[in-house]
Amino acid sequence: MEDSESASQLALWETILKLLVTVENASNFVNLPTLITPKFLDLLRCACSGNANKIGPLIIQFVRLLRDYQENEEKKRELDRQEIEAIFQGLLSRNISNSSSEASALSKALFQILDYIIKVTQDYSHVSELLQTTVLY
Repeated sequence: MEDSESASQLALWETILKLLVTVENASNFVNLPTLITPKFLDLLRCACSGNANKIGPLIIQFVRLLRDYQENEEKKRELDRQEIEAIFQGLLSRNISNSSSEASALSKALFQILDYIIKVTQDYSHVSELLQTTVLY
């Protein structure tokens, strides 16, 4: 999951997602918050290592999956904060600065995440707080 090789990164993350979605009770075999979440956040922080165009469509699916596996609302909110923060770090990274299409793909993922958070929490103050602590901070 730490492979940043352009040719294999998309296949790797697609395979991980497919396994987690199709294997019944995948969380019994893999501790998602401990093993997958940190790697996913690293992926966002490095702007998908220049593969945001390819991996971007998978981001919201991972966000949904990882959020569903959080134990309580407090942990879900913390994950939301970490994901938004990681995406903003990715948007500021070198991997994205030379490509408007990569920046666009990551920006699209950011807005999809924010939209999803609003829909599942129905708490606009939570999203406002996320933006204030990550963007304006």
